[in-house]
Amino acid sequence: MNVFRLYFLILLIFFLGCTDNDYIHFMNKPYLKKVWQINIGKYNNEYYNYSFSFNKDIIFIYNYSGIIKAISLKDGKQKWFVNLSCKYKKFRNDGIFLLGNICVDIKNIYFGTENAKLYSINFSNGVIDWCVDAAGEILSKPFLFNDLVLVHTVNGVLQAFNKNNGEIKWSIFLGYSNFGVRGESEPVMFNNLIIIGSDNGFINVISPYDGKLIWKKFISYPYKDNFNNMIDVDYTPIIYHGVIYSLSSNGCFLAIDFISGDILYKYDNKFIKNIFIYNNCIYLLDNMNYLISLNIDNYYIKSQRMLPFKYDSISSILYKNYIIIGDNLGYLYLIDINNFSVFFRSKISNFGLNIIFYKNNKLFILDNNGCLFFYN
Repeated sequence: MNVFRLYFLILLIFFLGCTDNDYIHFMNKPYLKKVWQINIGKYNNEYYNYSFSFNKDIIFIYNYSGIIKAISLKDGKQKWFVNLSCKYKKFRNDGIFLLGNICVDIKNIYFGTENAKLYSINFSNGVIDWCVDAAGEILSKPFLFNDLVLVHTVNGVLQAFNKNNGEIKWSIFLGYSNFGVRGESEPVMFNNLIIIGSDNGFINVISPYDGKLIWKKFISYPYKDNFNNMIDVDYTPIIYHGVIYSLSSNGCFLAIDFISGDILYKYDNKFIKNIFIYNNCIYLLDNMNYLISLNIDNYYIKSQRMLPFKYDSISSILYKNYIIIGDNLGYLYLIDINNFSVFFRSKISNFGLNIIFYKNNKLFILDNNGCLFFYN
């Protein structure tokens, strides 16, 4: 009898992890409707988790053991899945295949892996179109430009591949550091030029046509009272009105002129972990959950306030004039960046929220029990 009760209690806890609320309510009114929720399974690894990419019809769910699932956005049903760790030899001693972030094109998805492979997969059926060797491990998300797939490897090489057949078009060595955060900056494009951070502490501007370096600037100044040796620039730069905004791994925020590479502003009083830009203001979120607003013209600090969280927050994203943040108790918050007030708080799950992903009016939330929610 005691065994039966224990079994019933375990089942009850599991199903309570996925709430059955059909709406997220803002100001007591239904605002976001839940389209579906599915349980994709709890991923029990201390360092690696699920990631997501999607197009208008399919969400691609993938974990770092090499499993990719294609899920219909319409009904949450699985269309196909592929397990690369079964097809190919694993690289790490602990069995982790380590799949990098996925880039979605018109017909294919592209991604790299820790064993220095770049893949192109047909997203309609999961069939591998091609797989080629890269210069090193690929942990960052590939970037598409015309017919090129750009990848940044952990040994400091930026490579361009033909997206149709995987042929290498050019390579450039950006720089490498033996000590830093594991991960690489993703390329971004502005005025037909690539902007990318590197492990030796530089922001680099590169021509995508031939891989030639236009200019580079060292930006990895430590924030105040920080004496660590990390200098890598893994944060993907943001470009706004001709200015590059970036973070170094040691927490320093910088604004850099795109044309000259001159540093326009440096903020090193706090360890900054995220940047938001809205309505001609820059918002910096530090590692203690302080939110700081700067005037974008003269970088004057307009206000700063600690966000009202008693628990560690995760997955901060910007939605219009709100910062969406989840916490480890399963609550979702909207913070009004005009006055830093909590616009609303809603209980999404009885387990902590793990990942929040928003794009094109689609909101995905993954909790710590492996339940994925899709709101539209």
